[in-house]
Amino acid sequence: MPAPKALLDTANLLLSRRFRVAGESMWPTLAPGQHVLAHPVDRNKTGPHRGDVVVLRHPLGGEGVLIKRVIGKPDEYIHLKEDGIYIDDRPVPLAEPYLNGPPCPSTRYPSRWFTGSREYFVLGDNRSDSLDSRSLGPVPVDCILGLVWLRCWPPNAWGTISTKPYRAV
Repeated sequence: MPAPKALLDTANLLLSRRFRVAGESMWPTLAPGQHVLAHPVDRNKTGPHRGDVVVLRHPLGGEGVLIKRVIGKPDEYIHLKEDGIYIDDRPVPLAEPYLNGPPCPSTRYPSRWFTGSREYFVLGDNRSDSLDSRSLGPVPVDCILGLVWLRCWPPNAWGTISTKPYRAV
């Protein structure tokens, strides 16, 4: 029997850590100075899903944490084109309703990546101002600290973060 939603939310709250959004890389989903709650991700089972917003340690050992959106999952080809992001050479681009701008504004990075069996490809929602997998490469699952589920500060920005997976349509 599944646990009641209220119980799951309580568990999320008890296991969550608070993080402060620094910078505009996740605009318009998250704004600088907002605080979010993130709960641990089960790295050994399903891991994060495409479309989830995650908090991760800087994969190259930089200071602080990064907050990004999962675009590519393990063992996938990711191809960035002017009209969108293509996963495993599907004929249509990834649906990204959370963006407020072009999906791939820059061609200064390589346009194709392959994620290993325990790696994720992450991007900021503000693609023109984001330090993400385009320059850092795929992120090892061990760098992912948690799944963002709630914007908790300031009070007027309070609300859940959608974690429904997005897919190519």
